[in-house]
Parts: sequence; C-alpha cells; structure tokens
Amino acid sequence: MVPGLVAFAFLLLFAGCTGERPSSSSSSTATATEPAASSSTATDALVRAADDELARAIRQRASFEQMKGDLSELTTEGGEFTAYFDGGALRLADVALYGETGKLEASLLYDADRRLRAADRIESRYDEPFGKVVQTQRARFHLYDDAVIRIVVDGREADVGNEPWRTQARNLIELARHVAASARRP
Repeated sequence: MVPGLVAFAFLLLFAGCTGERPSSSSSSTATATEPAASSSTATDALVRAADDELARAIRQRASFEQMKGDLSELTTEGGEFTAYFDGGALRLADVALYGETGKLEASLLYDADRRLRAADRIESRYDEPFGKVVQTQRARFHLYDDAVIRIVVDGREADVGNEPWRTQARNLIELARHVAASARRP
C-alpha cells in the first residue's frame, strides 16, 4: 500500500466528520484549495446544471459502458469503483471506500476533461468497528474549473471556506483524479 494514499484515504473518510455542523461564515476567494460560496445567478445556474447532469447520468448509467476497478490501496479494508463511459468519455464513477469505523460511497460526475464536476457523497459511521450504522451524512459538492462553488450537507448549504469542508473537497478532487487515472474504457 502506498503511504501517501493511506493518509489520503484516512482523511477522505474521516476529516471533518465530527457530526457537528461547520460554521456558516464565508470566504471571499474561490480557488481549488480555498473555495468560496457564491449565491450569484451564474453559480446558481452552474449548480442546477450539475445537479441535472448528475441525476441524468445516474439514471442512464445502466446504458453506459462499464469498467470495475479496485481501490484497495486506499484503505486497509478495501475499496472499489465502477466507471461509466458515455460515447467513450468517462462520465460517472461510483466509489465505495470501506473503513473499520465507517464507509464512504460517492457518485462522481466528470466533465469532458475528466475533472470532477459534482459529487454526491454518503458517509456512514458505525457504532463499533464493523458494527451497525448509527450516523449517515449526505453531502453534494459542486465544482467549476477544479474550484468548489457550493456544498450542500443534509439539505443545508455549508460554508465552502470552512476548513473541514475544504479538506473534504480537496480529498474528493484527489479521489476523482485517482479514479479517472485508473479508469480505462472497456
């Protein structure tokens, strides 16, 4: 197992997931490492378009070419992905990472350049190692040009400038890049 990927997987699964809501203050600059929320009409349109595109890709994934891949190098308990190709282009990937104290599942929507456009992430926490699920959190990440423009957690908008969410966003972008690099059209 690659040490850097182990640390990445640990952070992806557990960074900023304390069950507490991040603060609602906002940042003023939008970059891949320091994104900022925006309520502009343009951002709203990008978010709506990404949501529609993600929903459409999820509905149509059965008609896409598929490729299954292994992500066991990311966690001790393993992981996997299924990449979906539409007309030869990577369109969507479903990812599952397993941990002793929880599980992360995500649907990753890609743009034409294989960059993450949106991610629907569900994180489950167990009551004890490999026990029953006691907490679930759903988060939708919206991106434009590798910058997070909006995060919605359990139906409420989160502050994309808040450190736990910035870390989660960076980790999702890294995961999406890893999957895209591993995904090969069947």
